[in-house]
Amino acid sequence: MSIDPVPVVTWESARLADGDHTYVYGTERAPGRMTFAHVARVRDDEWRYWTGATWSADPAASKRLLSGVGATFAVLRLPPLYVLFTREHNLSSDSQLVAYTALSPTGPFDGPHHHGTVPDALAVHEDNGRLVITNPAHTTAGWPFWPRSTTPPAPPGLSAVTDDEYAYLDWHMVEGTGYRIYQRDVTGGQTHFARLPVAPRLPGVRVRQLIPGHRYEFRVATLAGDAEGPLSEIVAFTPHSPRRAAEVILAAGVPEAVPDSYIVSLRENVVAQEHVEPFVHALIAQHGGTVTTVLSQMPVFGVDMSEAQAIDLAAHPEVDHIEQNRLMSLD
Repeated sequence: MSIDPVPVVTWESARLADGDHTYVYGTERAPGRMTFAHVARVRDDEWRYWTGATWSADPAASKRLLSGVGATFAVLRLPPLYVLFTREHNLSSDSQLVAYTALSPTGPFDGPHHHGTVPDALAVHEDNGRLVITNPAHTTAGWPFWPRSTTPPAPPGLSAVTDDEYAYLDWHMVEGTGYRIYQRDVTGGQTHFARLPVAPRLPGVRVRQLIPGHRYEFRVATLAGDAEGPLSEIVAFTPHSPRRAAEVILAAGVPEAVPDSYIVSLRENVVAQEHVEPFVHALIAQHGGTVTTVLSQMPVFGVDMSEAQAIDLAAHPEVDHIEQNRLMSLD
């Protein structure tokens, strides 16, 4: 059973009145801890959904704008730009405040531009062509989208060694005050590199919470005070789980086992029951395999995939456990 996953979008994440239309933004939650922004426009109670090329009356035709948005965010008109503000959700448990800019409410969006961390209370608004960000500690105003500096130079020799859900990055030293690390989950569909909240002073960093079976890209920039230089060349890799099947798959290797056939249980409250089926198909589209059945109320699904793929899937943060499918005798 193979179908194209249909996005499940929760609308009203943000609203923007612009011209004759109101633009309503929504958030799609996807496997791998990923979220994506969508947009519709409304006039006289008629909704049209952005397909990536045009507007459609079919909500299922809605396409992703960018990844890493929160359940709520802000979109402002700051001529000539549209500015989207959100807490960084491309990384797990990240409190960085980031902005993305575009010349249209549908994108394409450039960024991220970093603005510290998200406070308990935050207000963002436009004031006479200036962007004003207010939190309990202070207020800043201006046009805070600075181009990346051309100095100091990007660190050469970026390399990676992977181990399960970890990776160790290393690079050659460049004169400066520290380094910034950027990460992108290609398999998860991440649209922009996300900056890790750490800024090591010396080359070398251990990156955590990677998903086995996902392809990642990393880049590094050198710091000189507040200035951040150009990004390094990309290093890409796919971590894999080092576990044996018997360690992570129930009933693996038993005599009645059906080769390359598995029953997968999702973690509790990962996704609402009515959205389990599209979530499952999106998950397996990332990891490879063929979905054979879905029991949304459990939530459990059957999948045919290789043993190596199943071992990686067992380490997925949204999977509770995997069991080998078996032939049962009625004798």
